[in-house]
Amino acid sequence: MTADLAPAPDSGILTPALAQEIAGDTSAIIGLNIIITDADGTVIGSGDLTRVGSFHEASLSVVASQRVESHTAEEAAKLTGVRPGMTLPIIHEGAVVGTVGITGTPSQVTRFGQVVKRQTEILLEQAVVVRTRMTRERVLESLLRDLLNYDPEHPADVTSRARDFGFDLRLPRQAVVVQVGASPTLGSVSSSPLRLMRETFHNPQDLSCSLSPFRHVVLRRHSSTSLSRDDLSDLAARIDDVVGGTCRIGVGGVADDEQGIATSYAEALTALNIGSSMGLATPYDIANLRTEQLLLAIPPGLRDRVKAQSMGTLVSIGDWPLTRSTVIAWVESGFVLVAAAASLGIHRNTLVYRLGRISEQMSLPASDRKRWLALYLTCVADALDV
Repeated sequence: MTADLAPAPDSGILTPALAQEIAGDTSAIIGLNIIITDADGTVIGSGDLTRVGSFHEASLSVVASQRVESHTAEEAAKLTGVRPGMTLPIIHEGAVVGTVGITGTPSQVTRFGQVVKRQTEILLEQAVVVRTRMTRERVLESLLRDLLNYDPEHPADVTSRARDFGFDLRLPRQAVVVQVGASPTLGSVSSSPLRLMRETFHNPQDLSCSLSPFRHVVLRRHSSTSLSRDDLSDLAARIDDVVGGTCRIGVGGVADDEQGIATSYAEALTALNIGSSMGLATPYDIANLRTEQLLLAIPPGLRDRVKAQSMGTLVSIGDWPLTRSTVIAWVESGFVLVAAAASLGIHRNTLVYRLGRISEQMSLPASDRKRWLALYLTCVADALDV
């Protein structure tokens, strides 16, 4: 029965590139020349490249009838561009999108006819699936870019576009940025960091895309379930295995709606910057780096002046990075000697000696917590500027 089928001369599905790939590969496999035509009878793929672009008259009747036709040498001689063999309709989603022809004697081509036809249709279906997936990725990437550069005065209709993909932008979200030092050897989504990200962030409301081979972003649906540092560390390790490079992950704050997504993304990038400059272990969550974020918000000129005034001659007493890390550990430990020494990996007495030199140089009593805190902020700002 062919009554449900209809020609689709302008389907755009059976492209010349795809047709040539199928015809060339199939011709090489079976040892007979294969041609593929569009619904107008123009050859768009052939094992014999001289036939590409020519007219194949027999295809018109095959498209119209949706039936297989065979032609002897005598019959083929009466038709334009036709050689002995068999011509079969290519059907996709109930429509005839072209034909596939096999050149040869009836005894040669009959055993290959239906196999070649079905193989062509299968390859066409696979190509359509890949093309659809790629189109979806491009549309999602465009949506993500508009969200990351959100302009309240020109919102680019992001709400309705997101809704078309099932994303509700009224839900709170959190930007997670994955930065890699190298792109994967294979460029497909199936082998990329994006696939690994989607395995970790698999909530239907998690919107994830690649902005480049080196930067990937997910707008995670924020919920009562906390974002596990262990999960992110595991994700970074698995991505490292794929790309063969260093993976770093930054996490922004929570955005209550689409207008806050750009801010969350900027915070994730800030977390990446802070974590890298301070030599911290990934992942970097802006929630744990608010002090550093505030210090970076101070204009560089003012920050330099405050540093110069606060540090004074402290930088002259020896290894400055060592002194700086000592101050930071001392304050972050809550002024507890044992905890600070442990974080620095030194003996308690060594820490007491270092703190004594700092106190003497700065005329800073151990009991003056406010001044220690100011010195701590200065040291953190200095570490950020390195």
